[in-house]
Amino acid sequence: MRAGENVTLRCHSLLWFDEFILHQENSTGHFQRRGQILTGGPVPADFFIGPMTSVSVGTYRCYGSLSRSLFVWSAPSDPVDIIITGWSRKPSLSAQGGPLVRSEENVTLVCSSESAFDQFHLLKETEDLGQLLSVGWGPRGALQAEFRLGPGTPAHSGVYRCYGSFTHSPYSWSDPSDPPFLSVTGSTTSTYPSPMVPHTTEGEYDKPSLSAWPSPMVPLGQTVTLQCHFRSPRKRFKLFKTDGTSLTELHGNHFNTFTLGPVTREHPGSYTCSRFSRSLPVLSRHSDPLQIVVTGVFTKPSISAHPSRLMSAGENMTLRCQSLLGFDKFILHQENSTGHFQRRGQMLTSGHAPADFSIGLMTLVSAGTYRCYGSFSHSPYVWSAPSDPVDIIISGLSKKPSLSAQGGPVVRSGENVTLVCSSESAFDQFHLLRDGENLECPLAGGQSPHGTLQAEFPLGPGTPDHSGVYRCYGSFTRSPYSWSDSSDPLFLSVTR
Repeated sequence: MRAGENVTLRCHSLLWFDEFILHQENSTGHFQRRGQILTGGPVPADFFIGPMTSVSVGTYRCYGSLSRSLFVWSAPSDPVDIIITGWSRKPSLSAQGGPLVRSEENVTLVCSSESAFDQFHLLKETEDLGQLLSVGWGPRGALQAEFRLGPGTPAHSGVYRCYGSFTHSPYSWSDPSDPPFLSVTGSTTSTYPSPMVPHTTEGEYDKPSLSAWPSPMVPLGQTVTLQCHFRSPRKRFKLFKTDGTSLTELHGNHFNTFTLGPVTREHPGSYTCSRFSRSLPVLSRHSDPLQIVVTGVFTKPSISAHPSRLMSAGENMTLRCQSLLGFDKFILHQENSTGHFQRRGQMLTSGHAPADFSIGLMTLVSAGTYRCYGSFSHSPYVWSAPSDPVDIIISGLSKKPSLSAQGGPVVRSGENVTLVCSSESAFDQFHLLRDGENLECPLAGGQSPHGTLQAEFPLGPGTPDHSGVYRCYGSFTRSPYSWSDSSDPLFLSVTR
């Protein structure tokens, strides 16, 4: 479902249940009761979830019960995952070798994006075919995942779409890719119409592609594996490095992969590959260029968030990168929970001047871990070590928890101080801040006698340094950069 669309969940059973209970679960197994409906017998219960938001998504199950036995429930239903789409830009989907495939030829669909997705999902006419972690970097720095469907049959013909998502937000997907029509030919039993495919020659499918694993950004002294992708596997290829005007062939020919490194300052640059055949006097077309960057050549710059790293939705934020070295270019990267990154921008400066990156109005897409790199414009592929990370958090997307002090907010010096953050929402993480400083974020320890989830923050024996204003927030492990509203402030006073 797209944001704002209405969704209804229907629970029903052949048994004579007159009550149904709906639960929403998160990725750690904690659940929140979303409602219960009394019915007059074996009729379904329709739970109206309302317009879709980031809070509505999740895994739902329902239970059946009889009103005369309130605490005796059925087994849970099979789960249904409710997904919200459209939170980020669409990826692209293509078929290796083109959308027209001969019967029994291997079929591979490639989903790619410049966004830092670490999961891709493939659907055929709305049927989910599975998800795959990104396996490498394609040309122009795009992340891509390959869906291998096996030898082509008429059953593979149809309309496909793919979506991107993050492991830390498994229920929030991107917009769908444009839908390519895959047609498997060579059989008269296919019931699918042939798509309008322009006339092509075999040579048009000879162009390979080049990718880097684990990343085209390689720390100094590490290695990177370059893979040349062809329509047919196990082809030999030649690898070239270009300086913009000429191609330099690297020694030898290779079976699909080539390990580069340990890298030095001589390795960064632009690379291409081409298929090699002993039976043909000429090489195939060159792949699109892939830029290999070597990091860690210079000391790291610093990064800071203004006005704060914890921002409410809709507020403006700026990230500042600076260094005592005379960098005239800074590159800003946004990282997700698996370490994959998306380049958010680069800025040319005069030497020693900071670079201010305007992130704009805070949204879920803006939140994440940011680092920046410094470089010189005369050596664009030689970068510094990354800055220390800064986590940018968006708050206010769910109801606030409550914060209290065991024994009260006035504590004598030497007495143990424990603050308790609790909520009726199914948070599995709580965060404690004192005057804006993040103290720690343990997992919720369990349920209180009132059925709320809570976490205890033991601060140890009280000292005057513990006095101050405290607030806590709740969040989910699946969305670590999205926090609740702040609790009401608690002023803790430690007396002598």
